Amino acid sequence: MLFAQVKLPVSRVNAFDSLPILVLLTFGAIIAPVLEELSFRGFFSNSNKLKIIALIGFLSYTSLMFYSKYSIDFAVANALIFLVLITLYYKFKNNSIFVLFVITNAVVFGLIHYNATDFIGQINPFVLVQIILGLFLTWITINSKLWLAMIFHGAWNLIALTAMLLSLQFVSKEINVIERDNVKISYQQVPVLDSKVITVANETNKVIGKNTTIKTLLDFALIDSDLKGNYSSIVPMARYNFTIEFKDDKRNFETVLKILQEEEMVIKN
Repeated sequence: MLFAQVKLPVSRVNAFDSLPILVLLTFGAIIAPVLEELSFRGFFSNSNKLKIIALIGFLSYTSLMFYSKYSIDFAVANALIFLVLITLYYKFKNNSIFVLFVITNAVVFGLIHYNATDFIGQINPFVLVQIILGLFLTWITINSKLWLAMIFHGAWNLIALTAMLLSLQFVSKEINVIERDNVKISYQQVPVLDSKVITVANETNKVIGKNTTIKTLLDFALIDSDLKGNYSSIVPMARYNFTIEFKDDKRNFETVLKILQEEEMVIKN
């Protein structure tokens, strides 16, 4: 029940919304598994070349991720802890150090998939799934081959993304109309795989969106507003037809956002 009650972290929703579906599938099922397995699980292969690739990949990749998503302190601490653990292990060949290195590797693998803000004032059990996945992929690499871990990783991502897309394909086509404080919103969710070109038009007293994500709608509609960047969509990749009408010249987007929050379509960052 825990995962059913917890929404996907904002950073993941924004990442999914920022990429075309084909690019997302290609990156998630092929590119990311190959790069991440080389960087994280290459240490546990029997090839010295792969271990060198992992050393370079891990330090560069995780340092960049921690710097951009957390802070420079996180990036430096990660690099130092990693170098200390790997140096101690190769010097003493101690099993306890090896286990600590495996666990640390998996924790870092989990953390880089999220931002620091994803842990502020909310439960984020999804990172635990990533950590467990990291441990399992390490087990596959140690007991089999690195390429098998890549295949499992790619299949895992593909299944998760396919399930998400299917849930957004078979949707209710009911048209919802809400009026409040001189604002009228009409919206209809549309099948994600049937969606064509995304369009958003900003007219004098209305905003019209076709096949648009909430992120695209907000980015366009709030372009000159102090509210821009303060809200994010809740359901990644969901597509809608939208008409937002203002019955006066004030264009009260605060009311719009309040309605979208009540409809569980956006969340305040």
